[in-house]
Amino acid sequence: MPNINIRGLDETVHARLKTEAQRKGMSLNSLIVKYLRQDVGLEARGKKTPTHHDLDKLAGTWSKKDVQDFQKATAVFEEIDETLWK
Repeated sequence: MPNINIRGLDETVHARLKTEAQRKGMSLNSLIVKYLRQDVGLEARGKKTPTHHDLDKLAGTWSKKDVQDFQKATAVFEEIDETLWK
């Protein structure tokens, strides 16, 4: 298996890689190999959470009265029924 030396790696990148390797419980070398394999398409990257835009048109459309009505209608959900915890 070939070995590669990386020259010109600044301290900030080195520190970030070391921190990430420790966080993932991997060696620095293993982490770099994993990232390289992902970058050239030989290994899948972690699952990405899909971005949904189906409710975007509703964002910011409620009036203060709408908010008050909603909070009043859903206040019952904030109550704890003590009989359920005995």
